[in-house]
Amino acid sequence: MVEEEHELRQEPQDAQPDPPVPEEEPGEEPIAPDTVRVGFALSLYAAAATAVVVVAVTQGLLELQVAFPIGLVVALVVNIGVVAGVIPAMQVWRRTPVLRWLVWGSWAGAFVGWAVVIFLAVLTAI
Repeated sequence: MVEEEHELRQEPQDAQPDPPVPEEEPGEEPIAPDTVRVGFALSLYAAAATAVVVVAVTQGLLELQVAFPIGLVVALVVNIGVVAGVIPAMQVWRRTPVLRWLVWGSWAGAFVGWAVVIFLAVLTAI
């Protein structure tokens, strides 16, 4: 009886091995369709919040014009300093499933905020 079970469990000799499964890189998991909508909502929120903060802080610093354009220098230094300080954390968060949406939204919001600041500066200079 034991020999019969052993014979039944044996696979035929001409059986093909399973094809190798391609390995995924760590952090590169597929995105489920239901999380995309939530992710876009998080990205839009992060972009809007970041753009508003960039515009408000930069406009406030630009109003520090005393004897010479110190406000412009301070605004540039603050913006560059904040971006340089945040980039390492964002590079790590970019690989986390939920936080990656906030990272992309924040990056987009920063660029939109800077574009709005430049547009407002040109508009007030005219």
